Amino acid sequence: MKFYWFLWVPAWILFFIAGILTSLYPPQTLLLFLSACISLGYFIHQYRQLLNVGFVILVCCLSLLSFGIGLVRTNSSLQQDYQLKNVSGKSLILEGRVIDWPVLKSKSMEFPIKVNQYKLIAVLPVQTESGFYDIAKGDTIRAKGTLTQQKNQYTSPLSDTRKLEQADAQGFFQIEETNSLLIQRDSLYSHFQRIIRQIREHAWEKLCSYKMDSAYTHFLGALWLGLEKENFPLQPLFQKIGLSHILAISGSNFYWLAGIFLALFTLWKWEEQKKSTVIILILFVYCALVGFQASTTRALLMISLMLIARSKLEGYHSLYAMLYTAWIMLLWNPMWLSDVGFQLSFIGCSAFILFPTPLTKGLGATITTTPLVAYRFNLISLSSLLTNILVLPILTFFYLLVWAFLLPGKIGFFPLKVGEWLWKVVIWFMQFLTSLPYSFHHIRTFPFWILLSYYLLLFGVLFWSKCSLPAKRITATTMALLFLLPAGLLLFPGKSPYLTVTYLNVGQGDATLIQTRTGKTILIDTGPGKKERDSFDPGAKVLLPLLRKAGVNCIDLLIITHYHDDHYGGLPAVLEHIPIVKEIVLPNTVSEESRTFQSTFNSRLKNVTLHTWCGHHRWQFSDLVLELFSPECEENAWSDQENSRSLCFLLTDQSVSFLFTGDIEADTESKIVDQYGEKLRCTILKIPHHGSQTSSCQAFIETVQPRFAVISCGSKALFRHPSDQTLTLLEELQIPYHITFLQDSLQIVSDGTRYEISPDIK
Repeated sequence: MKFYWFLWVPAWILFFIAGILTSLYPPQTLLLFLSACISLGYFIHQYRQLLNVGFVILVCCLSLLSFGIGLVRTNSSLQQDYQLKNVSGKSLILEGRVIDWPVLKSKSMEFPIKVNQYKLIAVLPVQTESGFYDIAKGDTIRAKGTLTQQKNQYTSPLSDTRKLEQADAQGFFQIEETNSLLIQRDSLYSHFQRIIRQIREHAWEKLCSYKMDSAYTHFLGALWLGLEKENFPLQPLFQKIGLSHILAISGSNFYWLAGIFLALFTLWKWEEQKKSTVIILILFVYCALVGFQASTTRALLMISLMLIARSKLEGYHSLYAMLYTAWIMLLWNPMWLSDVGFQLSFIGCSAFILFPTPLTKGLGATITTTPLVAYRFNLISLSSLLTNILVLPILTFFYLLVWAFLLPGKIGFFPLKVGEWLWKVVIWFMQFLTSLPYSFHHIRTFPFWILLSYYLLLFGVLFWSKCSLPAKRITATTMALLFLLPAGLLLFPGKSPYLTVTYLNVGQGDATLIQTRTGKTILIDTGPGKKERDSFDPGAKVLLPLLRKAGVNCIDLLIITHYHDDHYGGLPAVLEHIPIVKEIVLPNTVSEESRTFQSTFNSRLKNVTLHTWCGHHRWQFSDLVLELFSPECEENAWSDQENSRSLCFLLTDQSVSFLFTGDIEADTESKIVDQYGEKLRCTILKIPHHGSQTSSCQAFIETVQPRFAVISCGSKALFRHPSDQTLTLLEELQIPYHITFLQDSLQIVSDGTRYEISPDIK
């Protein structure tokens, strides 16, 4: 057994290191490292044959095959990305296979297709809301269209870029001539997918027919079939409480299903081989129903291997099943290593296997995955330990309610209704936990070496305890270590000795994050919001992840420069997800736009201190000064245009200063220059109105005399921002500039006398 642990622990240390590294660095060099990890893992189960030369050669060949598959895929993808740029914007005929179900938009249908090794998002115009085209996963289509990197000039380029990244696609295929569309659905896979889709739709319709609470209905759909997860209204609550894994189909679903049928077949006195065969078939159908994702595939393979081994192999350990599962999955798809679901699934499974008691299994799985969750999502849920002890066992009760759902007619409604009452109690308790101080905490991105050191130390202690101590003492030697990093991450990195000003890339809009040396946080504008008939929410999908990456848990001062959506649209997401927003500053102006803002947000701002400013105002922090330089408060001092009513702020850090100008036009530039003059001089200037030609007049720029300029804007195809006139002026005055749409977010770090520019958030 000691020899077994001597091999197993190093194998899994290398395995998880490779998994995390693959998500950070190019995979070509790491796949060779991966092949060695897989070989070592495979040797563990067959360690008695280590001296068998033929066996060694066989494993090496399989490892090289795995490496070759990943290398060919990677090189092919890189080569085709290069070729895609050559044909971008050209009209051509493509034939490809639909690899996921279409999503119906207001005027189009979108679905990913595979053309050779390309992955594209096809955009098909539709004429009716019901969708005229019957396209299913597994179909083969042939159509004439155009390859682009953006859907069209009217959509948000930032949302298009995020969509391509999330789908791991190289571009969009805009189908131009719908008459050229040919759909082939004669494959067995296509028919199988249609049957699966019909079952899922029928299940959802039956669940909705019970007319229960909407959130409860969505929860059951997500818990049982992975349905409607994105539309689940309480998803943020589950994330804060550390139970978001419940909403995804994972190993728990499969273990419950396998356990129920195993107990049932044992009661019927079936023989072992028959039980195992039927359960494996049931699990395979369920996996096909919910999708072959990393976590579901791991659960299917691991349970299947363990069921087979129960009657065939003596002394077979679940660790062997996990190693074989990893081997099979990575041989099929080596790039699964970069999937966070794959990494979390195996780390959590390892904890369940290693720790001896049910209590330590749950605690161990929660804490061992916490550092990886913190590294990937910048979130630590302090209440997750409590919820996994108290709430998780109750939530597992809802797995059993699926049997009531399968009953004919309305018979299953009554147990589901009882479950709804329990659901309301659980949700109340979860909301109570999140209301407690520090129940969850966002942390800044921390160095990778901290994560690596934690897992090396953890597996080293496990190796030592397994080899030297009885099983009952494993908990005593490891639980203290498990708490070490999650607790330490709450203190990292603490207060920075520098002032950091981050101009966030939120597309066509403005958002600037200021973090002071004393730990104060100022947010100037919140970027654009969700548009009507558009599922993409920049506030939730763009601004919030950037704030979390910066470790923002409290906003001391939030400034809205003026009442346009591209400057306050992300405010709902900030108010909902950032635990504390202390004070908000608004322009002291009266307009149609201001009345719209007040009617929208009055109820949401009741617990926040509000200020309405105009003219000159000075805000003194302990280490810096924030000043407002705007026209006087008299009504005739302000322009009729909402852009020109923007508040202008100067942040002064000793000899380094930052000027924020909102969307002021040339008329307001002239007014504040006449009124304040040299007081407006700054080191860093946020160019007014996204670099529009109606702003940034030469007299204003020459008065301000910036050393560096930042232009926050979206694609030039939308509003022609920034204008060539503005860029030419900056170049003539020899002022270097940064455009967020082209160069992403920008962070400037100041010590009061010098400043350093960084192209990303650190």
